[in-house]
Amino acid sequence: MLTEFATGDGTARIKIPNVPVVDSQRTCLYVSDSHDFQQAGPGIWRLIWRTGAGGLWYDRSLRFANGMALSATGARYMWPRRLRGE
Repeated sequence: MLTEFATGDGTARIKIPNVPVVDSQRTCLYVSDSHDFQQAGPGIWRLIWRTGAGGLWYDRSLRFANGMALSATGARYMWPRRLRGE
């Protein structure tokens, strides 16, 4: 059985959740939102993993956000900003 964890923050909705990254130091989950195959949109969501509450952590437009990583120290978040030669 699947249970809905999070849909957005009340003002914006996660459209196409893609890559999850767990930040155990801050007890949160970062999720890239691929938004749309043809149109750029926001971005990266930060959600508290116990409640699902949260919002857009990176609200600027990304074109099909796909990959993310968290550094070993938990101090840096990385994701590709340009995909498919854009």
